[in-house]
Amino acid sequence: MKQIIKITLATLLFVASLAANAQERKFIFGAKAGFVFSGLDGYFYETEIKSAFTGGFTFDYFLNSGLHLSSAIEFVNKGAKFDFKVPKDQWVERTYEKSTVSAMYIQLPVHIGYRFNVSRRARLYIDAGPYIACGIGGQTELGDNVRLKLPEGDETKSLDEWMKQTNGWRRSGNTFGNKPKSNYKEYHWMLLGKGFKEFDWGLGAGLAIEYDHINIGLKYDFGLYNLSQEDNNVKNRSAYATLGYKF
Repeated sequence: MKQIIKITLATLLFVASLAANAQERKFIFGAKAGFVFSGLDGYFYETEIKSAFTGGFTFDYFLNSGLHLSSAIEFVNKGAKFDFKVPKDQWVERTYEKSTVSAMYIQLPVHIGYRFNVSRRARLYIDAGPYIACGIGGQTELGDNVRLKLPEGDETKSLDEWMKQTNGWRRSGNTFGNKPKSNYKEYHWMLLGKGFKEFDWGLGAGLAIEYDHINIGLKYDFGLYNLSQEDNNVKNRSAYATLGYKF
């Protein structure tokens, strides 16, 4: 965590120094917002794509007319959806449908890229490079419906209705941390083990189309760091679609 803070502060100082000499060093500052479509590779259960918000500030430093360093400070809400299947315990076998892992990060990509001038007002950007990220919060939450496997056949109930029968089990628990996702010794939370590690890093690549100051960007991040504190190997997979403006 301390190392991430040091790297982030150093980057901010570097960006500030570039901004002070923006005209001389061809530094471009911008902002972007959009959607991230994320999944988890190697999770306890098979996952589906979860969509959420992403946004941040972008910084481009041009080494010449095309070659540039591209960075950003991003807020990203990663994670996944999954059907949480719980074997029979003191209750019946059940599945919490469309449960959600939400993992929010502050993320710092550092890419090298190239700008192609398509016309006088239109440009194409491509870039690739590593990223580091620090988890700042998030909840792992049970889905709205519970499918119960009963002797007479499956039955579906709302989560609220089911929880009334279970003396108020918790609906959610922390995604990050060293402890199980709930303070209660509830069997279903025990199955998901400890929370994720807060640190993450990986590689990413993207492209963007820019017209005057407005741009539309697509990017994919391939996580390389194992997030799990259990025996499985869990890694982030994220695709982005954003709308940006460069000042």
